[in-house]
Amino acid sequence: MVHGSSRNSPDSAKEEMIHRARLIGANALLNVQYYKTTDSEPGTGTGTHYYAIHNFKGKATNIARKSLNGQYKLDDLRQINNNAKALKTTLVNKTTSAKKNKRVIFWLVVFC
Repeated sequence: MVHGSSRNSPDSAKEEMIHRARLIGANALLNVQYYKTTDSEPGTGTGTHYYAIHNFKGKATNIARKSLNGQYKLDDLRQINNNAKALKTTLVNKTTSAKKNKRVIFWLVVFC
């Protein structure tokens, strides 16, 4: 599954989803769904501001692949999964390190 989300507009969320599908080598998206969520942030003294987050999700796949002899290898199709696994590992590592950095900053603020 490939997800895209944006606070700005549904079109921005859709573009993000398409961009992420291309990152892993997909040329098509199946079963694309749109859904909306909300989030909030503290205002400037006038109350809490609530806003919509536009989301799209779909299954990344390859429907057809150009080839000189009209065939493709099974590894070409498996490459989407390999690329997705590598990208997911990178994103999980970034998230983990960001959480650790937040904890360090919190404790620095508390003890300083």
